Amino acid sequence: MSMLEKRNLTTKLFLGFSLGLITTLLIGLNSSNNMNLISKEIKAMYYSQLLGVSHIKETEINLIYIERSLRQIVLATTPTAHEKASQRLDKAIVTLQTELDEARKTITDDEGKKLLSEFDRLYANYRHNVEKTISLVHKEDKQQTEAIEFISSDEFVTNINSVDDTLTKMARAKDASSHQTIDLLEQLTENNQKLLLLLMFFGLVFSGLFGVLSGRSISAPINRIQKTVEHLANGKLDIEIPDLDYPNEIGAVARSIAVLQNVCISMDMQRWVKENVVTISAELQQAETFHELSQKFMTVACPLMKMGYGVFYVHTDGKLNLVGSYGYRERKNLNQNFLIGEGLVGQCALEKAPITLTNPPDDYIKISSGLGEATPRSILVLPILHIDHLVGVLELASFQQAFSPAEIALLDALMPNLAMSMEILERNNDTKRLLQETLAQSERMSAQSAQLEEQTVEMEMQQLELQDTEAWFRGIVESAPDAIIVVNEKGEIILCNPKSEQIFGYEDGELDWKNVDILIPANIRANKQSNEQEKTTVTGLFFNGIRKDGTKFPVEVSLSYLPDVGGRGICACASVRDITLATQIADEIREAKELAENATQMKSDFLSNMSHEMQQK
Repeated sequence: MSMLEKRNLTTKLFLGFSLGLITTLLIGLNSSNNMNLISKEIKAMYYSQLLGVSHIKETEINLIYIERSLRQIVLATTPTAHEKASQRLDKAIVTLQTELDEARKTITDDEGKKLLSEFDRLYANYRHNVEKTISLVHKEDKQQTEAIEFISSDEFVTNINSVDDTLTKMARAKDASSHQTIDLLEQLTENNQKLLLLLMFFGLVFSGLFGVLSGRSISAPINRIQKTVEHLANGKLDIEIPDLDYPNEIGAVARSIAVLQNVCISMDMQRWVKENVVTISAELQQAETFHELSQKFMTVACPLMKMGYGVFYVHTDGKLNLVGSYGYRERKNLNQNFLIGEGLVGQCALEKAPITLTNPPDDYIKISSGLGEATPRSILVLPILHIDHLVGVLELASFQQAFSPAEIALLDALMPNLAMSMEILERNNDTKRLLQETLAQSERMSAQSAQLEEQTVEMEMQQLELQDTEAWFRGIVESAPDAIIVVNEKGEIILCNPKSEQIFGYEDGELDWKNVDILIPANIRANKQSNEQEKTTVTGLFFNGIRKDGTKFPVEVSLSYLPDVGGRGICACASVRDITLATQIADEIREAKELAENATQMKSDFLSNMSHEMQQK
């Protein structure tokens, strides 16, 4: 059965049809052979028996014609009657001789030849008597008494009767031979029917047996594959696909289902990766410090990937500082800070490439719990890179012998988001620090302005100091990584750094004393005026800025109000950040989640359709 299952459908059908055709061919050959034999026997019987009997009968009839013609000659009263009787006599003699010659050809047995010899002898005597009778008729000159007496004599009658009896015996011998031939043909026909029935019986038995085996060899693998497809449709993606090594249609279907299984596993892994990337990325966006960022990441990611240990290092000032951990137990001989190139963590930071260790020594780091502790079986050290810029290092350990492809794919997808979150968090911290320094500087400038009014004598020196301070302040603003714009009560831009002109598409100095309304949409201006009336500090404003060419782009604005210094009135200081990239990342995360949901639905529909089709087949 196993060998038959491995044969392709064409071979099975060929073997089944061949068996039937061979049986039919044997039956046909046997029937044809018997028909030929019967035909030969019938033909032989016709030529050697029936035709011989027919010629003997014709000879016998012509013998009667000879006797009757002879009597007519003897009894003829007129020359015309005598002449006609003589012609009939000659014709009967010739015909008899012809029929006798034809009958002679059909006589092959000894008894027939013996009778034929006896007939030739008797017929020769009879011919002699006929000639004698004719001579008597001619001799007596129409006196027929002697001729009549001769043909009525015992000698003449005995002779003619012997000739006739001999012909009768020859005909009977031929009839007996014909009956023997008919009996032989009946026996041959009976034997042929028995052999034909035997061949038909065995042909049906073997064909039925082979049909059952062929059907089972087709249905059994199909049932196994159908059950496998049903398991796949029910979500059991790790099931083993049967009959993959079959070199036939069943094997091809099994290998196709194996490909489908791999696709489903890949789609399920991608769905799992994208869902968790979206979840973890949403958690990371809520962090405000590196410690909070690391803890949120480790708290969600480590249990998800079955990690028993994890540490998070941030790269600052050429060092890697520990800011977060998972399952970490502090020990005296373990460093919390590494230099670039120091240890596996420093080496990973230096090479900017992952490092994987399997089966570390027993005295390595332990993964511990309330029930005990053990050495991990695999360790993974990953660099956190943002456009080839090192921002941190992540070290993970697990009891698993190796990280699964899904876990590796999840880490590969999370690292860019983690690096982006760290970069954004670092920029936010720098911006806050710059704003705090700016406010402190503004307060100092106000105090110095008051002193200048009271101390006119020192006005010139204070003015110089103020100019220096303002230049220093402008240098700070101009060096800020985000756009800094200071607007007076009229909405005029009295100060902006090069970053502002860069992101809004203006030339150097082109924004000076321009109204800030050219940079923001009309629907935002009402909110701006309301905030100006309330004189409050606002952070996290999100709207679309307007470039010089009229295009819009998303920005994040932190707005604070500066006190009246130097008669400028109350001014507003806005920190503007281009969040086009962050918006695109958020859109991509949202699209990825939608794609994951669509892929899950498509997989379910595809597997249901496949299961339905296989059931139909």
